Amino acid sequence: MEMIIVLLFFSISGAVCIQLFAKAHLISEASVNLNQATMYAESMAELFQGYSGDAVMMSKDSALDSLVITDKENTDKKTLILLFDKDWNILQSPANPETQSKAAFLLMAEIEELPAAVVYADTQYALNISLDQSAAVCNIEVLDIQTQDLTKISPDKIEGTPIYSLKTDIYLGRK
Repeated sequence: MEMIIVLLFFSISGAVCIQLFAKAHLISEASVNLNQATMYAESMAELFQGYSGDAVMMSKDSALDSLVITDKENTDKKTLILLFDKDWNILQSPANPETQSKAAFLLMAEIEELPAAVVYADTQYALNISLDQSAAVCNIEVLDIQTQDLTKISPDKIEGTPIYSLKTDIYLGRK
């Protein structure tokens, strides 16, 4: 009888230990994904600042192989899309359906040029901005898309689990 109680105690202890290791693995994986997402989003924000919000120039950067989508209704709004595999390597030719099937993570940077008075309306500088000045705004979002089907990439239809998001802007001056 004592041996059965000891075996029961060890089996319960073993089950608890296995659950702890499984949870630790999931937390570690989420931490790696958050670190990578943060790094790539911040790199995209730096490119945005460096190219003064020019999406076309950003997409031609040698470090990126991105897809640029122009909004049909608003030509001042462009979306850059980067695809990553499960190990966070940038996938080449993101418009290719075969590449899309390998994608596990997606970085989407929506860039739009707006009047500076609108962008900076909530700041102390709003009174000094005239209507003919502009600013570029970039909303960057990194998504886990491992369970999604990316047959046609469209910013309106992309769904996934958000990992990290970042918003930045740059003052462009007079048009």
